Amino acid sequence: MLLGSFDAYGRPNLDGLLIIRELNLVGLISFRVDTGSDTTVLAPTDARNTGVDLTVLRESNRTSIGIGGEVRPYSISAEVLFIDALDGGKRYSYPIDLSIYRPQDVPPGLPSLLGQDVLKHWAMHHSPSTNELSFEV
Repeated sequence: MLLGSFDAYGRPNLDGLLIIRELNLVGLISFRVDTGSDTTVLAPTDARNTGVDLTVLRESNRTSIGIGGEVRPYSISAEVLFIDALDGGKRYSYPIDLSIYRPQDVPPGLPSLLGQDVLKHWAMHHSPSTNELSFEV
């Protein structure tokens, strides 16, 4: 079972490792759990902190539509890895087509999002009133 947490505003988060082999990068990312996002998204701040060079990325062939409007993110193959601390460190890895937004295309402070491309593999227990957020793989 994977354990998430809620931030001070009650927003659900889950920490995971992001691996971008093409760029030889690994970073620990605190993903916002977003059941309304089709794909997993790396926010500009996390991209910068992980060392992603946006100038070497290719633009996605699809647009992303959200609260901020329509944007065309960068796209790169990646892997997200989650560790089950309750089950002896068992690891769960998922290959994804990662979207990365340009800083000028999104509001400042946008978090990285864990989308349905990963969430569809799990059953989620989401209970802010009892401060419980867990995922059964």
